[in-house]
Amino acid sequence: MKVELHIDGTEGGTHSLESPCTVVLGRSPKADLVLADRKVSRRHCELELLEDRCLLRDLKSGNGTLVNGRRVSETALFNGDRIKIGNSSLTLACEQLKRASLLDETHACTACGRQLSLATFADGEVEEAGDVFLCPTCSASRIPGSPMLPGFRLLRAIGQGTSGLVYKAHQHSHDRVVALKILRVSNQSNVRDVMRFIRGARSEAVLIHPHIIQVYDFGVEGELYYMAMEYFEGRNLLNEMRERGSLSVLETVHIGRQIADALAYAFERNIVHRDLKPENILIHEGTIKISDFGLAKNFSETGISGLTRPGEGMGTLAYMPPEQIDNAVHADQRSDIYSLGATLYHVVTGRLPFAGRRPSDVIHRIRSQDPLPVTLHNPLVPEPLVRMIQKAMQKDPAKRFQKPAEVMAILEEIHTSLLAEQSSETRLD
Repeated sequence: MKVELHIDGTEGGTHSLESPCTVVLGRSPKADLVLADRKVSRRHCELELLEDRCLLRDLKSGNGTLVNGRRVSETALFNGDRIKIGNSSLTLACEQLKRASLLDETHACTACGRQLSLATFADGEVEEAGDVFLCPTCSASRIPGSPMLPGFRLLRAIGQGTSGLVYKAHQHSHDRVVALKILRVSNQSNVRDVMRFIRGARSEAVLIHPHIIQVYDFGVEGELYYMAMEYFEGRNLLNEMRERGSLSVLETVHIGRQIADALAYAFERNIVHRDLKPENILIHEGTIKISDFGLAKNFSETGISGLTRPGEGMGTLAYMPPEQIDNAVHADQRSDIYSLGATLYHVVTGRLPFAGRRPSDVIHRIRSQDPLPVTLHNPLVPEPLVRMIQKAMQKDPAKRFQKPAEVMAILEEIHTSLLAEQSSETRLD
C-alpha cells in the first residue's frame, strides 16, 4: 500500500511512503521526516504504514499531536485526515484508506486523547459539546464549569494569578501533575492582558532555579491561552502569616535568602519580577518558590518600556516602591529589592510597612514617610536585619542595594550569625 503525505506551508512538498514502514516525524536531524518548526519536538510522532492500515502515534511530544483538530495519543488514519504538529500541517492521501462506514469513525477524548468508539457513545458515557468530547473517566472528574483543554485533566482550582485562573491538573503527554494557568480570551478581552500573559510565560520559561516555579509549556487552544507549570505542594506566604502571625527571625532570614537568590538569578538574565509580595511566594517545609511572573519585565527583549504605558504603576501597592507607583517603566532590579524589603518587614513583624484606609493614603505614606521601626513591632529583630530592611526600602533607588546578590550576601551573614547564637545557647543549656 502506498500513501502520500502532503506538507502545507512554506516547507511544502509531498512524501511518498510504501508499506511496511515506520517514519518518525520531528525536528531532529535524525528524524525520518525533518520539520524545521520550533514547536515540533525532536521526536514528535511516528507514522506506521502496514499492509491494510496506517497508524499515527504521539511520542510524548511537548505540544501534542492533533488529527482533524483533536489531540491523539494513537489513532488510525484515513484518506484526507489532517495532521497538525507544532505549527506544521500535513494531509494524508490514500484511496485505500477510506472509512468503511460511520461505525469505523472514532473521536479522541479532548483531555486524555483516548479513542472513543461508537459503542462508547451509545452507552451515553461520553460528554459531548460541539467538537469537544470527554471520555467517561475525564467527564466524571471534570470540575463543573471549568474549561476543557486538550492534553490536560483539571483536578481542582487552586488560585487566581495576575492573569488567569490556576488549576491543579494532570498533563497526559508527560504523565505528571502540573499547575495550569488558563486565560480565556474573547472579543472583549484586553489585548494587553493577553500580551502580558504571553510575556510572563516567556520570562518564566527561561528561569530554571530551585526557588522559582518552572514553566514547562505554554500555548493557545482556540480561545484558551495556557501555561503548564511546576506544581509545588505548598501555600502562599500570606496565608502562612494569616495563620501564624509574624514568623521567627530565623525563618524570616531563611526565606529572605532564598528570595534574594532567585531574584539574583533572574537579574543575571535581565528579568525583574515587578510584583513580589507574600501572595506570590509559595512555602512548604521552609522551602520557598517565587511564582507569577505575569508582570515580569525582560530588558533584553522589551527595552525600557515593554508593554507598560507611561503612568502605569502595576504591581501590588503595599509592597511597591515610589518610582513604580509613579511609573512602572522605571521599575528595575532595585524595585524588586524594595519589594523584598517590604515583604520581610511584613513577615517578621506581621504588619504592613504602610497602611491606610484609602489607596491614596498608602501612596502618600510610601512617597513621603518612613515605615515605623521594625523593632517597634518586634523587639527581637537583630540590628543587622533592621539595617538591611531599612536600606532595601530607601525612597531613592540609588540609596538601596543595587543588586539582589548584595542582599543575599548580607542575609547569609545574618543567617550564619543566628545559627551560631542558637548553637551557643544550646551548649549553655
